[in-house]
Amino acid sequence: MDKDICRITIVLLVIQILFGCEKRTALSSKPDSPQEKTSYQFEQNYYNNAITLSDSAHFDSSNILFQKAATQYYRKQEWHLYLRCKNRIGANYQLMGNLDKANQIFEKNLNFGLLHLPDSSAEIARTYNYLGELATFQGKLHKADSLLHLALNINHKLNNKDYYALAESLRGIGEISYKKAEYENALHALKKSLNIYQNHVGIQDKSAARCYMVLGNIYYQQQLVDSAFYMYKESLAIIVKNRGRNHPERGKIYANLGMISNAMGDGPQAIAYYQKALNIYKIVLGERNVNVAIVYNNLGNTYEDKGDYERAIAYYMNAVAIFLEQFGEFYPDLGVIYGNLGVSYYNLGYIDKAIESYRKALQIIGKVASPVEGAYIHNNLGQALAKKGQIKLALANCNKALDLYSSDSTEEDYQLGQASCYSAIAEIFMSQHAYDKANFNFEKSLRIYTQISGRKHPHVAGLLTDIGDAWLGKDELDSASFYYDQSIKSLVPHYTFRSTLSEADLQKVAAKNHLARALVAKAKTFRKKYDQNKSDINLLKSALTYYQLTTQAINMLRQSYKGEEAKLLLNSYTSNIYQQGLETATLLYELTHNSKYIDQAFIFSEKGKASVLLEVTKQIGAAYKAGIPDSIVAIEDSLRSRIAFYERKLAEVSSESSVKGTYISELQSKLAETKRYYAEFVERIEKTYPNYYSLKFSNTVARIKDVQKILVPSQSLIEFAFTDSLLYIFAISPTQYSLVRVSNDSLIQRVQLMRAALINENKQVYVKEAHNIYNSLLAPLEEQLKGVKRLIIIPDMELSYVPFEILLKEKPEPSRLDYSSLNYLVKDYQMSYHYSATLLLDNHNKKYQNAPKSFLGLAPSNQNISLAKTVSNESVALRGSVDSFPDLPGSREEVEKIAKMFRGNYYLNNAANKALFKSLAPQYNIIHLATHGLIDDEHPNLSKLVFYSENKTEEDRYLYAYELYNLKLRAELVTLSACNTGVGKLQKGEGVISFARGFAYAGCPAMLVSLWPATDKPTSRIMQYFYEGLKKGLAKDDALYQAKLQYLNSADDNQSNPALWGSFVIVGNAEPLHKQSSKILPFLIAGLCLLVLIFAGLLKLKQ
Repeated sequence: MDKDICRITIVLLVIQILFGCEKRTALSSKPDSPQEKTSYQFEQNYYNNAITLSDSAHFDSSNILFQKAATQYYRKQEWHLYLRCKNRIGANYQLMGNLDKANQIFEKNLNFGLLHLPDSSAEIARTYNYLGELATFQGKLHKADSLLHLALNINHKLNNKDYYALAESLRGIGEISYKKAEYENALHALKKSLNIYQNHVGIQDKSAARCYMVLGNIYYQQQLVDSAFYMYKESLAIIVKNRGRNHPERGKIYANLGMISNAMGDGPQAIAYYQKALNIYKIVLGERNVNVAIVYNNLGNTYEDKGDYERAIAYYMNAVAIFLEQFGEFYPDLGVIYGNLGVSYYNLGYIDKAIESYRKALQIIGKVASPVEGAYIHNNLGQALAKKGQIKLALANCNKALDLYSSDSTEEDYQLGQASCYSAIAEIFMSQHAYDKANFNFEKSLRIYTQISGRKHPHVAGLLTDIGDAWLGKDELDSASFYYDQSIKSLVPHYTFRSTLSEADLQKVAAKNHLARALVAKAKTFRKKYDQNKSDINLLKSALTYYQLTTQAINMLRQSYKGEEAKLLLNSYTSNIYQQGLETATLLYELTHNSKYIDQAFIFSEKGKASVLLEVTKQIGAAYKAGIPDSIVAIEDSLRSRIAFYERKLAEVSSESSVKGTYISELQSKLAETKRYYAEFVERIEKTYPNYYSLKFSNTVARIKDVQKILVPSQSLIEFAFTDSLLYIFAISPTQYSLVRVSNDSLIQRVQLMRAALINENKQVYVKEAHNIYNSLLAPLEEQLKGVKRLIIIPDMELSYVPFEILLKEKPEPSRLDYSSLNYLVKDYQMSYHYSATLLLDNHNKKYQNAPKSFLGLAPSNQNISLAKTVSNESVALRGSVDSFPDLPGSREEVEKIAKMFRGNYYLNNAANKALFKSLAPQYNIIHLATHGLIDDEHPNLSKLVFYSENKTEEDRYLYAYELYNLKLRAELVTLSACNTGVGKLQKGEGVISFARGFAYAGCPAMLVSLWPATDKPTSRIMQYFYEGLKKGLAKDDALYQAKLQYLNSADDNQSNPALWGSFVIVGNAEPLHKQSSKILPFLIAGLCLLVLIFAGLLKLKQ
């Protein structure tokens, strides 16, 4: 989606807001002109000291001294000096953002002045100036213009002109003309004001800085970026000289420098300036000041441009909360921010939320602004409606926006508006495969943007890629390639078609999202050229090179994202790129038989798996290695918990019609504020501890040779990777490896049919599909798997829901269709599962942390829950259900037996509560939870395990998945003896978001989980057998293998149903448990040494 107009329109409005804010600080500390000096030195000292305090942003203390001086002047009836002090008090309130108080003071001062001073008094002119500036900020431009002209007329009548007030009046009039977009009139007035400062007041006077600032804005609007930057720097130099380090005027200059840096495509520099502005505003004006909201909005724009939409939304939501608090629901700039929110929601794929935000923006703008102000909202709304398939309505909105912008085609901001409309219309035509119409509109947009922004701007790069996509759609590959090259060149100036880009080249590019788009498009073009000319293998090699470059750009882009939602969204987008790279590398291997291409294919497969989980697991070790104090890690954990808590509350109340909108808005605001603070906090950690950053974001993924080193004889790793039409299967053993491709036609449907057949007890369908799935997944590897007894499975997509142990090598005769005689794969292999080979290696290389205690088991009673019922029939008593919580008598017996086996601790019934678990869990090596689990597919972090709760509140009863993240477990194994604990939402590019993943977040290397509802009695038997094997020192996969075989050996036909025994799988490290170090052993060794010494001593005495 083209976002330029949204950004540019907001910049225009935000500049106006900023300069409204600047008008709040247009107060002079210039010494009074000689004719105004008084002999009252005592009062003058109060006044001068008050000015100094105001300049250093100590406004309350300043007002105390101004009031003391005013009281003395009032007693002596020095009315013009009294009025001057009172005006400065009003000005300080204006600086603090208390506009109503400031207005009351200025109005009262004017009435007093008109009563006690001549109408043409210089101090009355200054009062009119103050009122005019305040009216300008409030958007009352007609009133402001009248007030400032009254001040100007008074000064023209004075014999001894007040040059300072005269300069201020002209500056104020210039700002009004600027707000009206009457730039020539504004320049005329501002230059006259600067001339007066230079000749009569002093060009270094701090109020002259205001003129430079507004001039910078005008030059910015005229696209004279260098001139604008110069004016801002001049303004900053004067403010630095005359004001304190934390004065709001300085903050405003930094904010403007941030805007201009972002407009020039330098996002990192823009963020640095904005953060400087924020630091000043928060110290001086407070967290809820409108200036803070303005910078939040602009930071949102910058992160939007970077593609970090989740973080952009957090900043926009914070800005919305402050504007609502300060100005109410219908304030023009709220419409702008809602429009911004819509863009970020659109880019996150939340189209309904985007449409809602756009319509809210139009509602506000329709009430308080001219129709043209809503043009860009109509344009963006059109693009969102196109995504919903409402093409006619979409084009109507885009054309309405185009008509509004065409009302004045001479203004550059309107021209940019037209460019954005052309781009939006082009995208709609692209979605309809009308490539000629799309290209026609893209070219129109490009001409305007290039004329205004130049060729080296990120958004120009994006448009060039868009045009290339249109040519690619027409199979005009040379033309497409030309535009992709031009796009890359606009971001990397020295790039040529034949040049090689280095990692350093990519690192220098600020707009890595645009770069990644252009690089992958170039890769696709080479791939298509090869398809048309298969005799030229170099085309295929070039495609692979560009896919590799794209992955490097993606890695760099991911490092800038702090929120999990944004990273998961990036995964869903990039997974297709990794699939294309995998296909290309595999094809090169088949053509060249060079094994390096298999390794490259494996790297692409790995990059498309669980990168967010990998980053989290690396983060745990990185924090320790980088020397980050536990207190800082605890703060980060706490912030993550708060984010998840607010997300949970929002998910809960959003479905309740009785919940007030104000409460929902409050929760949204708190969530946005916490997300923003979390992102800033993480950035500070990464800057303070550089080693942490490099460890956390190491881009290394597992290679085949790395995997081979950790495998043992008779063990193989099987990794699966889906593409659009094929399934790629890697088989790796200690001495060999292979890659095969099979059709994925109907495979996912077969998985779904098999799972449904198990739950519904449809034996015929289960047998058929279990055999068909085996034929697709493992039959092609039978030769390589000869002699193999242990398998590590790295599934992909829906294969994550398949326990391979229940697959069937052979399809039985219809006459022998009974469960007990089926040749399940569990009889041939010990199996474990992992999220990726990279995580497997990371897990394997981690140093074991010995927990002080052996076993913790919990089996809560659910008798206190109204829906509970005790069920003894094992075919009905499932461990967990969305509708009820049946009591599980077998689970308590199960936990008690296992605890005694390991000499551990167990808590049953009412003792098994959530608070107890959270306090004890970090102390134990094995954790076993025999309870219900409830899965929330829409909000995976809100999936929950059920504990006993006396007061029945959700907080005490449920352990939510997000609460696992901060447990910091030292357990080698967590067993979730409940239903569905290994399933959850399938996130493209990341895998299944399940309880198992939550415990992996908490640092646990291995989990025993279920892939569908588990039944009570069979589960208890399998668990007992499994732990007996662990106690003997068996590997976890071997212990589960022996447990299932032992169960099957004693089961009848009904009990052999794989629905009863097949759901449990080992996820993670399958090696044997470490031996628990005995607490008594050190004392025994010490005692033995003491006995030896005593014996030696006695022997010596005897001799």
